[in-house]
Amino acid sequence: MQGFGARQRQGMDSYAAVLTGSDELHAAAAAQSLVLRCRKGGLQAVARGLSAEVVDKVLDLAAEGDRLCFVFVALLKYLACDGYLRTSMLSNDRGYSCLSVCMGLLLAQEPLVTAEVLGLLGALAATPPSARRLAEYMAAYPPLLKALLAAAHPASSPPADAAAALPLVSLYLSTSAGCEAAKPYLTRIHDLLQAVPRSRGVRRHVKEIVMYLNCAPSAGG
Repeated sequence: MQGFGARQRQGMDSYAAVLTGSDELHAAAAAQSLVLRCRKGGLQAVARGLSAEVVDKVLDLAAEGDRLCFVFVALLKYLACDGYLRTSMLSNDRGYSCLSVCMGLLLAQEPLVTAEVLGLLGALAATPPSARRLAEYMAAYPPLLKALLAAAHPASSPPADAAAALPLVSLYLSTSAGCEAAKPYLTRIHDLLQAVPRSRGVRRHVKEIVMYLNCAPSAGG
């Protein structure tokens, strides 16, 4: 008689096979099913049942940017809440691939996708070590800052998206490379700082952004 653990592994193997298969509709259905399992407390089982190669495939599917991509981004968001997979997603080439996908999807400015991408980036920044790692990757993509600034602006984004994006703007500017990459966007940054509401949490991020820009040897002025 097959044990519960073996049945669970077999079930995840089936999901992995569908996610890495050639049928995008079936893959999207599998991703949605896994998202629901994660929401119901099954994150650990899902995360342990998917290999790094499967995560790569989900990234590829998200990068397509079509009407189904938000499902794949939502799955990645939950997977990034697992410490092991978060580390894996921020390792070497995979980290650059992840940021490249996020940048492309944010620049497309599809509201449903934007919310999921911001959630994914927030999950990747959940711990100080992963946040530092994420900031290093961010600096390689200056257009990502442009997209985050748009998402953080209360005039162009829903309040939830703006609240999720502002800490990511701060994180982007937390490295000297990030501040250097921000030079073409200083006017946008200053406009954002004038526009955001002055709630307690927002004030903290505004102070961080101002501090980072003032401390950068080449981004101020």
